[in-house]
Amino acid sequence: MKSLPRNIFFLLLGVLLVACGPGEDEENQNQNQNQNQNQNQNQNQNQNQNQNQNQDELVNLIATAEAAGDFTTLLSALDATGLTATLADESNDFTVFAPTDAAFAAISDVVDDLSNDELETILLFHVMAGTITSDMVTAGDFPTLADIDVEIMIDGADIFYQNAQITSVDVMASNGVIHVLDAVALPPEEPQPEENIVEIAVGNADFSSLVAALQRADLVETLEGAGPFTVFAPTNDAFDEFLDGDDLADIPVEALTDVLLYHVLSGDVRAADLEASVVTTVQGAPALVIEGNDGWTYARANITSADIVASNGVIHVIDTVVTPPGDIVDEAIAGEFDSLVAAVTRADLVETLQGAGPFTVFAPTDDAFEALLPVLGVQDIDEIDVDLLTDVLLHHVLPGAAYSFDISPGVVETANDPLSVALLAPDADGNLSYGDVFGDFDSAQITVTDVVATNGVIHVIDAVVVPPPNLADLAAGSGAFDNLVAAVVHAELLETVSEGGPFTVFAPVDAAFDALLDTLDQDIEDFAPADLAEILLFHVLPEALSSHQISPGDYETAMGEDATIASGPDGLTYDEAPIVDTDIMARNGVVHVIGGVALPPED
Repeated sequence: MKSLPRNIFFLLLGVLLVACGPGEDEENQNQNQNQNQNQNQNQNQNQNQNQNQNQDELVNLIATAEAAGDFTTLLSALDATGLTATLADESNDFTVFAPTDAAFAAISDVVDDLSNDELETILLFHVMAGTITSDMVTAGDFPTLADIDVEIMIDGADIFYQNAQITSVDVMASNGVIHVLDAVALPPEEPQPEENIVEIAVGNADFSSLVAALQRADLVETLEGAGPFTVFAPTNDAFDEFLDGDDLADIPVEALTDVLLYHVLSGDVRAADLEASVVTTVQGAPALVIEGNDGWTYARANITSADIVASNGVIHVIDTVVTPPGDIVDEAIAGEFDSLVAAVTRADLVETLQGAGPFTVFAPTDDAFEALLPVLGVQDIDEIDVDLLTDVLLHHVLPGAAYSFDISPGVVETANDPLSVALLAPDADGNLSYGDVFGDFDSAQITVTDVVATNGVIHVIDAVVVPPPNLADLAAGSGAFDNLVAAVVHAELLETVSEGGPFTVFAPVDAAFDALLDTLDQDIEDFAPADLAEILLFHVLPEALSSHQISPGDYETAMGEDATIASGPDGLTYDEAPIVDTDIMARNGVVHVIGGVALPPED
């Protein structure tokens, strides 16, 4: 047999080796692959465990920034603007683009000149709502908490947040994430208008009458000045109604100047900044800004369009030409309060109510005075005793200017001398009334509010309010407090409750005194006056508080010890005695009726 060629022999040998199955090397390779797979599985499990553990250890954004150590200036700025608590709140969820200390140092001269509001805006410009990790970041414009959109740009691997580059990402916190910036991102500046207030008015055909008035009053140069000014600009229709057929040239220049400057405020006041208030105009007189049924009003003119921004301020369009007010007497005359003016004149109070004040006057209408005359048994205001008339009129005057947005239910002290107080309280329809609202004496509905005067404000009421009797006379005349009156007399407190005050008296009914006297087996005269005075003064607070002004708590009494007002199943109690009636007004205080006698704590 011939031998096989060498190359064929090795080829057959290779085939036989393959046919015999895997060799030792391949088995070793498979074992190594299995070990690597097991190791990878273990690493993944460890990674997941570490991630869960890290998630559990996360702290809020503020604590995370503090731990990083490179955000000292940012943290100080957040403190200064009151934003720390917001970013520390675990219930919130934010993404913070955080400039480093070096970033803030680079613009320290700019930061030092910022107001608190401006600094807050810049800080909020670095915050977005929600947790936005780096894998979620895309290019575009996005809203920030400053209500200003930020531009995010991506250039290859580099990400820019407005003018700042993101140098580190995904510093996770329990309530969000931090991305680090190498610069402080500055919000884009709003484009500045080129036209001033006068130029805008000239360019608007509906302000031609206003422009003509400004020219006649020689105010064009003033409103072309640096300002800033806020102008409430009447339309041509408003001027037509104001002129009522007359010509602008018929108005004296001085009067026209006053009217026009009454439409101007110093400063740039945008619609978003409006709030119920009385503002001082450039003319000097006050003007009322308040929200009405159809939107905001200025001096009772409707603001029909707002925020026409000029280079030196802002224009708001109004539908009426408004005029500066006079003093309280002038406004009463203008408002056709003929009877009130006659009464004020007879009582020699004109000069008082033309004084600096400020005053709040609750002004009865002519019909209200007509209704009073037969009650007093007279036919004309001139027949009313001057002292009585003065007393009644000053009972309608409060010291200070209290506008409708300042008024809340409660006892108010009038400008009267001797002292008199009145009650402001809501009626069944929620409208405020003035006087002895729930008692047997006069009260009046407030029908018109906020008639502004240079020295105060007038609120119109539909009745004349006569001051009620003092606390002692009120109790004596009621028939329900005979024991209390006897006790006050025996304790030598009659002068105090007649002429002092204002007080809040928690007055026990006769039955409550009877029950106490029966328990003690004593009469009122059996008490030492000083001991009885302590008991009585424990029922008195040294200020006048209506039911709207009291709530559960401890109150210092005129005796010096605290009494507790608490909420019980049937309402409030005064030192465990039920309060059964409230807000009975006296000249020098208010009475709340209680169903028991409260005893001061023993020494």
